Amino acid sequence: MIEPDRLLYIRWLAARFLLFQKHLSPVIDVRELELPHHVFIASFSEFSKATGVEEHILTGDGLLSDGYMIRRKNCRIVLYTQSYDTLCPQRLRFSLAHELGHIFLHHSDDDQKSEAEANCFASQVIAHDAIVLALIRGSWKTDLALIREQFGLSWEAAAIKLRSLNRNPRVYHPDEQLLCRKYLTDCRHGSSHSGRKFATAYSTAFIAYEE
Repeated sequence: MIEPDRLLYIRWLAARFLLFQKHLSPVIDVRELELPHHVFIASFSEFSKATGVEEHILTGDGLLSDGYMIRRKNCRIVLYTQSYDTLCPQRLRFSLAHELGHIFLHHSDDDQKSEAEANCFASQVIAHDAIVLALIRGSWKTDLALIREQFGLSWEAAAIKLRSLNRNPRVYHPDEQLLCRKYLTDCRHGSSHSGRKFATAYSTAFIAYEE
């Protein structure tokens, strides 16, 4: 269980990270985002070619195929299995954001608390609560399908997001409100498909956060 103040901080930290980006796509993949200069993301195969370490050693003969983060001097390198791009892209995007959570939150241990905090950070990066709140319409079935499609989530992840969502717009930090505007604006000014999709959500968000 994450303490309330810590939860607010993690949610805000994820918002700040996303606000730093020049452009946000509807489905967020951290590999497409600008990262701190000391943080790198590479597949096991790419890292193997660069270092000469055999891939099966890096993955522990498959036991570590979900990926992990390593420290090299002042650098942090997140490694992942490239085949997950097609086999389970939703899981891969969450796993990568989870590893970034460990980095951003300066975790030194892989204990239960650190794992919960990294999961929380990943959840906010992939589908920030402030944005979700602006998009939902109040119907469980409709909102579940909308959130799943919009953020590229699994049905289970979308359901967890809706159940845990704080629906009071006044609890969100101004930076989180700015993030909501940025995301909706970026999507609206992206492809023509995104523009049509966000025509209503864009207006609703401004109403919700300017009261």
